[in-house]
Amino acid sequence: MISGKVSLGLVPNLDIQVLDSLSRAISIQTSIDTGFNGELTLTSTQIAQLGLIRTGDVIVQLADGSFSKHKYYSAQVSWAGTIGDVQVILVESTPLVGLRLLSGYRLIIDVIGGGAVSVEPIP
Repeated sequence: MISGKVSLGLVPNLDIQVLDSLSRAISIQTSIDTGFNGELTLTSTQIAQLGLIRTGDVIVQLADGSFSKHKYYSAQVSWAGTIGDVQVILVESTPLVGLRLLSGYRLIIDVIGGGAVSVEPIP
């Protein structure tokens, strides 16, 4: 199980382990965004610190319906006891975990400041 906490502003947060270019696990605090159907976003500073390799560009549709072109990178995360490949989109904002990374898992959120967030495999 992966666990986190809800912020006082009612944002569910998780610390996830992203592997750097030397396969060291680096903890990154992320917010869960159920409106984001990708896997993970990181800032350019985080991507540089991890030494991620750019693998292309992707056009994403934003919440307002507009489209935006972003760079994406290949990374590995330690997730629920396994190492998996993920697509990281470069976005200069709070790092986000999207629904594609949560696919196949149950997300439970106690929606109060300081509430528990848990992610567990669906049996």
